[in-house]
Amino acid sequence: MPSFASLLTLLAISLLGFANYAVCMDSDQTPSAIPATPAAVFQDSGPSIDGQFVFALSAYQPNSTSNTTADLYLYMSAPSVYQWMGVGIGRSMGDAVMWIAYPSQNGTGLTLSVRLSHGQREPDFQAQAFGCEQIWGDDLADGNTVTNDVNGTMTLNAVCRGAAAWNSSAAVTPGLQNAIDAFIYTVGAQNTNNNFIYAVGPRYGYGDRGSRKLRSDSPQAGLSMHGYHGSFTMQTEQAVTNDSNAAGIPQFNGANSSQWITENASSPSATKEDFVFDLVPAMHGVVMCLTFVIVFPLGALVLRVLQRVILHAVVQAVGFVLVCIATAGGIVLSTRYHWSIGLLTAHQVVGVLVFIALAAQLGLGIVHHRIFKNQKRPTIMGKIHKYLGPTTIVAGVINAPLGLFLADKSHLVVAYVGVLIAIALILIGISELRKRQQKATGAAPAGSEGYRYSQFGHEPDQGQKFDEHLGGPPAYGKSQSYKNNDGPLRLYESQQSGWAQEPAHPRPMV
Repeated sequence: MPSFASLLTLLAISLLGFANYAVCMDSDQTPSAIPATPAAVFQDSGPSIDGQFVFALSAYQPNSTSNTTADLYLYMSAPSVYQWMGVGIGRSMGDAVMWIAYPSQNGTGLTLSVRLSHGQREPDFQAQAFGCEQIWGDDLADGNTVTNDVNGTMTLNAVCRGAAAWNSSAAVTPGLQNAIDAFIYTVGAQNTNNNFIYAVGPRYGYGDRGSRKLRSDSPQAGLSMHGYHGSFTMQTEQAVTNDSNAAGIPQFNGANSSQWITENASSPSATKEDFVFDLVPAMHGVVMCLTFVIVFPLGALVLRVLQRVILHAVVQAVGFVLVCIATAGGIVLSTRYHWSIGLLTAHQVVGVLVFIALAAQLGLGIVHHRIFKNQKRPTIMGKIHKYLGPTTIVAGVINAPLGLFLADKSHLVVAYVGVLIAIALILIGISELRKRQQKATGAAPAGSEGYRYSQFGHEPDQGQKFDEHLGGPPAYGKSQSYKNNDGPLRLYESQQSGWAQEPAHPRPMV
């Protein structure tokens, strides 16, 4: 049996060996700490945006002498009160690669959509040109999620792999090739200040553009026009590494490891404070509503109440010019979005039919007026004009709410209906008041279309007959003679005979 001294000796030798092993492990086998990920970080927390917009990138480039990259890691976040967030490469939306993200169908995940823009219109989704995908990891807190609390954010973590191979992609358009070249050039190690654009979608909430929530798992979901946008530059050469251990999603770079600060990037440009107010849809909607709710009904009232034919024609012609202007704006607006470019929505179809009817209405009115002036007889064009006009106005009035729903402005429908009812009551009141005044003064009532006698085939009132010696009803003009074809447009009420009496003829001379 070993002595106590032997046991102590053995224990000392064991402790010495363990200490030596630990020293060796520390000096030769313990892996070094993972180096920090180099990154370029842009952040905008200006007073015009509800929170903070952040975009950070890091590029992994195995060969430091090459001007192409293998993988590009992206981080992007923005307040969740906006429909979507996005960043694009370049000075403008012309042939720019854009990373756009928006809430997924469940409202808590995030959908990544890589698109190519072609100017001031909705960017096109690119299915295979760019190998970008979302990534998750234990060290990526809140990655690819949406929080919907008071200070909620959308957070994207993604990587675009094999960027060097994009330059040889087959079957690409010239615009797409330009975007690929710009992308590769941007993340090249030899480049300094590269241009980027950024934007967020319309803000949710009553009274703001885009009150409808965008939630979709499809990378081709329709996007409303941005509500806030700007531009910045990045020194992307500072974000490139050839160390695979350092490659990855950029991390917080603030003092307390939970904040972002701008690094290797410029401050936002002056456009950062400019919320976009798009005049085209506003002009289209306001002018159309003004024309169909006020101008056209007012023109009809001028004819029926004041019996002013020329003034009626002038008012309706002004209304048609306004419709032409607003229609041009609507067509321009339709080219901005994928869902409207084909002119197949209910609002667009009804709008096209209403425009055609208005053009026909104008032509029918002119032709009928000329024939009636020369021949003093009703025409089929006049009858069509009589019924087509009110029908077209009603169709235009109904089409306005369809446009509000299409433009995601359904909260304005109630206000529109209220204004419509108020104006209708005013016009009806004016018409009834005029009728009572005519009845009280004993004035001859206007015809069904406001003329002193009907142009559209209606016979005079019972007991009122035109004498054969007087000829047909008088035409337009200034002459005081009822025998002339340009006599005044009114009933001739004889002081001697009246309508129901035979006219007095001179006795024949013997």
